[in-house]
Amino acid sequence: MIKEGKFGTHEAVCLITITITAKMFFTSPGILADILGTATWYMTLLSAATAAVGFTFIYLLLKRFPGKNIVEAFEASLGRFCGFIFSFLLAMLFMLNASAIVREFVEVLKVYVLPLTPISFLVGTFVSVVAIASFLGLEAIARYAKLSVYILLASFITVLILASQKYETFRMFPIFGHGISKTILHGLFRSSFYGEVLILAVVAGSLQGTKYVKKA
Repeated sequence: MIKEGKFGTHEAVCLITITITAKMFFTSPGILADILGTATWYMTLLSAATAAVGFTFIYLLLKRFPGKNIVEAFEASLGRFCGFIFSFLLAMLFMLNASAIVREFVEVLKVYVLPLTPISFLVGTFVSVVAIASFLGLEAIARYAKLSVYILLASFITVLILASQKYETFRMFPIFGHGISKTILHGLFRSSFYGEVLILAVVAGSLQGTKYVKKA
């Protein structure tokens, strides 16, 4: 990105929320329903709680090194070499996660909207748009997220309302689904669904202080 820029807590919350909730329309929820059965709905609560606990340790690290982002905190706490290794692993985590998200997004788009369009063209178009957004800078992305979140929220609520005739609340029971141990295990592993919250640690310098990271 050309410039990192500065933005507030509201922009950060909108950015992270959009990034995470966009995946709710992918195919993975249906796959989880096949694996866990009626326990899928609260497995997501376990995943969110696990992610929150994990991010708490990240926040404590940032709090120890005020004014630094996670990459700088790694280097300050572990040394240049080990800090580079951890930063590299974090970058690889983002890259692999982004690749998986793009692939699943493109597959959903191809099945429901553009069935005759080659996947390579869809991926190339998507990546080009992301590259342009990155060129504009993080601040522009965050402020656009705050601008568009209201439209997306209204659209999301509309989809839920329109689908309400298909709701079958009895499928929330029996409460243990296909086994409580399987539910807990998938809940722990599924915490990666909320991995985009690590973006807050990467852009901590743009949030004007560690306390804003905590608020976000």
